Amino acid sequence: IWCLESRAGRHRLIDIDGWQDRVRISLEMASALVMILWRFLSVVLGVVDQVVGVLLPRAAGKFWADGFGDVERMYRVAAMERKVGLEGAQDIAQVRFGGTTRTKEGHSVRMMSFTSPIAKELPKETREVHVQVVEPKEPRTRPVVVIHLQATGDEGFSQRRTRVALPLADSGVTSMLLQIPFYGARRAKNQRKYFMRTVEDFMMCAHGSYTEAAKLAQWVKAEYQPKASIVFTGFSFGGSMATYAASMLVNEPCAVVSCCGPGSPHALLNGVLSVGNDWRKLTEESGGDQEKAELRVSRIFDEIADMAAQIEDAKKREQSKNGTPAYEHHVCVSIAARDDSFVSMSSLKRMHQVQRAMDPSAELLVVAGGHGSTFLRSKSVYVPRILNAIEELHRRMESCAPPAMNA
Repeated sequence: IWCLESRAGRHRLIDIDGWQDRVRISLEMASALVMILWRFLSVVLGVVDQVVGVLLPRAAGKFWADGFGDVERMYRVAAMERKVGLEGAQDIAQVRFGGTTRTKEGHSVRMMSFTSPIAKELPKETREVHVQVVEPKEPRTRPVVVIHLQATGDEGFSQRRTRVALPLADSGVTSMLLQIPFYGARRAKNQRKYFMRTVEDFMMCAHGSYTEAAKLAQWVKAEYQPKASIVFTGFSFGGSMATYAASMLVNEPCAVVSCCGPGSPHALLNGVLSVGNDWRKLTEESGGDQEKAELRVSRIFDEIADMAAQIEDAKKREQSKNGTPAYEHHVCVSIAARDDSFVSMSSLKRMHQVQRAMDPSAELLVVAGGHGSTFLRSKSVYVPRILNAIEELHRRMESCAPPAMNA
């Protein structure tokens, strides 16, 4: 295609097609350059993960300084849980609320507490559960409660509140930020920071985390907001515990969004966090052989923390008890960071496979960046996926609801 260009009384023909091709090629080259730079930045952020992962344990402490703990008790608790599910834990009987503060946006923030549903299985210092509740100034007409679980090392509430809960409140969503066993005010005696003294403590922390979250969801439906839709979410370790919690609600519709959550505890053995393990006592209890100690911990993780097996057990219980399929209305989403040095891509994909056992259409979203940088971008990466999961949960529930009766 040719056209006539007139400039200062002089005329010439220009090739429009050629000009368009040059613009297109320039845009493609610019796009490719941006992709290369973003990929390079993603790798760099993964390296930053490695540096942080190495420095943190040296500055703060290490896991499992007192060895394995009571291994037999771990197996007994796990066996009972796989047999009866949530029925083995107490319901939340009494909730105590603290005073309310207001954010500059007008959202309310208050504390609540209750006795852990598995208090008898926990050290006395860890039995009181603390929850920070963030309630929106203008709640949705169709209420939603998101239960947030903690990442490894995040002992407080501020990071989850500012990066996730308050942006959700801007969209009318209530958040409940759970403080899990052995963290913050719930540390066990002689525990330094979040570094649990034994493998037993670590496994009981996990058991308590998802059991308390699931029981909290049931309390929300029974006492706090009966019409609320439930969403579980968490970053890293919290993402795994959120998925576990969702699996405990076998026939209750809910959504779960796991951000950088590993599919098993092996991230503590294989990722950069492995430098935070104190193998001296574990090795001593394994006949002086560290390799044997590592294999023993790995076997405990495989046999006790097998989420896929737990889900299959739950399906069988539901089928034999009520004759109905389990997880009919679960919505599952997993976010993975491409250059995550804390959690390997294989473990992130394993989490996706676990979620697919509950939701065959479970979504896996892979984003550029590392572990830490993904959380720092929560408002643009993490929060939108939670909001999308809420909408998908409502859509599925409506599609299965019985038709309204005509007056």
